[in-house]
Amino acid sequence: MEAAVRRGPRRAAAASLAAGAVGALAAAGVAQGAPVPDFGDAPDGRPTGYGPQGRFPSVLASDGARAERLNVRLGDRVDREPDAHQVRGDRGDDGVAGQFRACRESFIQVTVRVGRLPARGTAYLNLFADFDRDGRWRGSSACGQDGAPEWAVRNFRIDLARQRRRVQTYTIPFTAGRFASPRFWRRVTLSVDQPLGGPRGLIRRGEVEDYLHLPSAPGWRTLPGAPQARTEVVGVAFRGRLAAIGGFTRDGGSSARVDVYNPRTRRWSRLPDLPQGVNHAMAAAAAGVLYVVGGNDGSVASSRAFALRGGAWQELPPMPQGRSAGGAAIVDGRLYVVGGVGPAGLVGSGFAFDLAAGTWASLPGLQVSREHLGVTALGGIVYALGGRTAGLDSNLRTAEAFDPAAGRWRRLPPMPTARGGTSAGAVSGLVVSVGGEGPEGTFSEVEAFDPTSNVWQSLPPSPRPRHGVGVVGFRGMLYQLLGGPQPGFTFSGTALALRVDRRTGGTR
Repeated sequence: MEAAVRRGPRRAAAASLAAGAVGALAAAGVAQGAPVPDFGDAPDGRPTGYGPQGRFPSVLASDGARAERLNVRLGDRVDREPDAHQVRGDRGDDGVAGQFRACRESFIQVTVRVGRLPARGTAYLNLFADFDRDGRWRGSSACGQDGAPEWAVRNFRIDLARQRRRVQTYTIPFTAGRFASPRFWRRVTLSVDQPLGGPRGLIRRGEVEDYLHLPSAPGWRTLPGAPQARTEVVGVAFRGRLAAIGGFTRDGGSSARVDVYNPRTRRWSRLPDLPQGVNHAMAAAAAGVLYVVGGNDGSVASSRAFALRGGAWQELPPMPQGRSAGGAAIVDGRLYVVGGVGPAGLVGSGFAFDLAAGTWASLPGLQVSREHLGVTALGGIVYALGGRTAGLDSNLRTAEAFDPAAGRWRRLPPMPTARGGTSAGAVSGLVVSVGGEGPEGTFSEVEAFDPTSNVWQSLPPSPRPRHGVGVVGFRGMLYQLLGGPQPGFTFSGTALALRVDRRTGGTR
């Protein structure tokens, strides 16, 4: 919760007393047993205080204080968690992900948003981890002779004037201590123009986020690489395997290859080639049939459509118009083709293919037309994430959902990171966006939307960020396949996997 607070008239006196008490307690170091307002999920003040303290509540506190917007904050917005003296799920967007490995190099990834550019001033990021669970957020935890400090990241400095995007993610390495328990509290603070002098420092302007560390997600695993390096591929789960379809090759051509990875045997194999080479195609699978539509045949958006049945490709009726750089998903026997570009450029409508009847129909267009977006389906709903309208500097945070029963698109909360060249998958009840590119490079951020809570959360960042990447959710795992390591015409055969737990989002 941010430093600037607004108080209702009925609670002004109580709020003033609470703020004064916090300042006095912080200055005094918080004596054991002293009554301390709860500053988030962590049990502040027990047994000896969980500093740092602030002159403001970090939550929608029991004194009725409410947050006002600052120009600098963590994640997309300020969380308003209720007071909590026990473990509870943090369902808000907090802009923090990371990986803790006991007595080994770890990292914390923090997303900082500024309200406008150019920004001014300096922000300081701090990480405290109560590895030994003594409630003091200080000292060290044994990892050898010197141990590892519980003040794990100290005043990581961000020159806001040099932040090139309104939303930028910083990855900060540190050495984690030995865990006294699989669960321990950790706290991230963002202070503006004020470095902290210790774990019980006083914050005047900034935001505080608490987490209960739940080490249920081990992070990304590197899988055997694909037989051929490509970019602008499309990924699909097909008959228990993960398919990487088409794409550009290093010689500038469009590939007809369909390479599939078997998670059980950890081996790649090859399905029959497509009837034509394509890049920026769209694909989905259902009932043991793989469908591939559109894409670029050379530099022209194709209208052709194919189905792989019984080990052979069959040509389907063509789309009413060529499409590429969009996305596809199957819901209730219909293949939905969303967004992208056509012969005349950015498209304003989509198509739906009836798998049984073999006929195409028009589909209402996205509220915001875009290409190079991620498309997937979950729970009978089609999701369209991110994308761009033209070049790399036109990336969008737009997210939309299409309900076939209602026949219309609706806007979702905006994504934390504007991204084009992204792909999407559905896994463990979450809709996930992976990869993308901008003028500053490829994006490592991995962001998940939870339809039940209507909020975004950060997953562990990709250690090998890519654009034009195949993304597949399959049996609780999120897969990243191939793609370009740098913006533009770059290639890789890299394959990664991340186990995702809906309860924790794979992050804590």
